[in-house]
Amino acid sequence: MREALLGGPDHPSIVERRAGYEEAMQRHDLTPTVVPSAGLDIGDGERAVVELLRQAPETTAIVCSNDSQATGVSRKLRELGYKVPDDFSLVGFDDINLAQLTSPPLTTIRVDRRALGQIGVQRGSVRPD
Repeated sequence: MREALLGGPDHPSIVERRAGYEEAMQRHDLTPTVVPSAGLDIGDGERAVVELLRQAPETTAIVCSNDSQATGVSRKLRELGYKVPDDFSLVGFDDINLAQLTSPPLTTIRVDRRALGQIGVQRGSVRPD
């Protein structure tokens, strides 16, 4: 299996996701493959996967910066004649409702926003209204 990450804009959470991916790959003596993406929407995912296939055609597993991007990747792969998960493993991030509407349903990493908000309030970095 050959993995790749589709990046996104330099938003702090996206930068951290990329750093975590690169650190995990290096920890296992694997070379990280990151394809930049201008954004995080469906069209950005479609464009990024085309670039990924051009740069690293041996890729078989794709990690996306969010679920919308992953939805675009899934749609473009299907358009190009590939099947998820037969030809490509695909993972999104955020577990938005859209993730369950894709076919097959998207594998995604769930973010517990409520818990994150509680931690922010406890640490004083977020003030409740």
